[in-house]
Amino acid sequence: KRDWSSDVCSSDLSARRSSVRGRERSSVLNQIARLRSVSNSPELRQLLEAMREDKRPGSCAVIDFDGTLIDGDISETTLVHAQATGQLPRHGDWPRIRGRSWDDDPMTYYRAIADEGDDGIPWGHYPGALLLAQACAGWELARLIAIADEAFAQLTPRDDVVALISGLTAMNVDVRILSAGVGWLVRRYVHVHLNPRLVREGGKPVD
Repeated sequence: KRDWSSDVCSSDLSARRSSVRGRERSSVLNQIARLRSVSNSPELRQLLEAMREDKRPGSCAVIDFDGTLIDGDISETTLVHAQATGQLPRHGDWPRIRGRSWDDDPMTYYRAIADEGDDGIPWGHYPGALLLAQACAGWELARLIAIADEAFAQLTPRDDVVALISGLTAMNVDVRILSAGVGWLVRRYVHVHLNPRLVREGGKPVD
């Protein structure tokens, strides 16, 4: 049987809900104020002002990864690092492009693909990611992780964007990281480097 002794009248419940909403809004405004104080980007300030007007926690925010959350491109940085350290695998069976072979000059090969667009080149608009994925196909996971972690040391996160994500997650906004790069590279960077920093700064991990 249901225990009716713990029920409250509808007016009392409404008052409690109103109190919760008031605390949520106060938390939102406090987080926005903190973000405004650390952000030097006019674009971010405009975004935060819009959020201040909206005052609705629990929304979804999509943050671009390459060139936004970090300076540079994670796939290209990893490709350059693997080539510079002699860890890039050879692919003598790959076709020559503009007279260049992958084995002789991988970065020129990559640039030829990246600049070509869709004109007969199967990699299309995200050449670095797919080229790196193809080049490393068949590697053991431990080797991939080691090379990725070495390359990550060359990436610089943008403090104002990290602060934005931290504040958004603290406001229970569902933050999604968007990238055309190699998926496992982005996920590892987010889990190993970004999430611990978000937690240290009062935010929550993202996936």
